[in-house]
Amino acid sequence: MTKNHLVKKSYVLKYYSVLLLVLATGFLTACDNTPTGKTSIVAATPKQTYNKVVTVNGVVRGEKGVIKSGEIKVISQNKTVATSTIGKNGRYQVDIPSGTEFPLLISALPADQSQYKKLSVAVVNAMLTNHDITPSSTEIAKTAKKLGGYTKENLFKAALGTVDMPDRDTTAAGFRGDPTKQFGGWH
Repeated sequence: MTKNHLVKKSYVLKYYSVLLLVLATGFLTACDNTPTGKTSIVAATPKQTYNKVVTVNGVVRGEKGVIKSGEIKVISQNKTVATSTIGKNGRYQVDIPSGTEFPLLISALPADQSQYKKLSVAVVNAMLTNHDITPSSTEIAKTAKKLGGYTKENLFKAALGTVDMPDRDTTAAGFRGDPTKQFGGWH
């Protein structure tokens, strides 16, 4: 092969490589008209749903201890998809129907509204089925909603922002637990 032939072959390879890259980029991205009116390029995010009936459970705790009676409501896409009750031991168990989309908001409505407020936990992961409902999980859910909605990223930011560490012991050695476990605070 001549030197001229190799140069032409190299040029053709570069040309087709760039063309292939441009085409691949076009196929792998999608345009999204955001509420601000600006067009941005974002990757499509698949919706996560339960593909079968799943039993979710946990304990409901208020500021003054375990809540021993009340109602549990599971909300998906602004609709109540399941209900249950809180047992005398503070535990709840609720069956989430197949096809339910994430995120979920599981709310506990204590029977004694004079002593306990409504509590909730946001759920964004189908693999986790144990969700304690506490004042911490409620604060995390409220903060995530203010940050833009119940996403993994917003729940993580909210969990980190709601954990209080004493000023005297903020080292890694003083860290006692995982504040983001199921996005429900300290467990």
